[in-house]
Amino acid sequence: MTGDYRKDFIRSVNYLVQVRHGLFDEAMNLAMLGDLRDINDAFEVGDTYTFELAHLQNSADSNVNALVSLIEEIQGIVDSLVSVNNIDRKEIEWELKQPDSDDSPRGSQKIFGCARSVKTILTCIKSIRMMEGL
Repeated sequence: MTGDYRKDFIRSVNYLVQVRHGLFDEAMNLAMLGDLRDINDAFEVGDTYTFELAHLQNSADSNVNALVSLIEEIQGIVDSLVSVNNIDRKEIEWELKQPDSDDSPRGSQKIFGCARSVKTILTCIKSIRMMEGL
């Protein structure tokens, strides 16, 4: 990979990681209004707890399950792209970036407010499947 291509490619992989975080936030918000309502009601303002994808798996909510499947697929693609292209895992921004302002829906990343972003990700997944012969 040339320098410019590699730099853009790594930026694209980092974008997928951020999309994964955003989808997790949205799935968590849905679960807290549904399956996890009792847990949500037990929290006080200012309480913190770190949730993981495992908390959402096997949800009774088919919408949460669909988001979990998409999250897992994106993570698999990120891992594959990093591996196949010999990207040092230190070059990937695994942590969630903080938004520049709080004007996005529910404080999520600005990039997740646009349905076009999800469509782009689904197109990317379809293209990668075709390249891998899946």
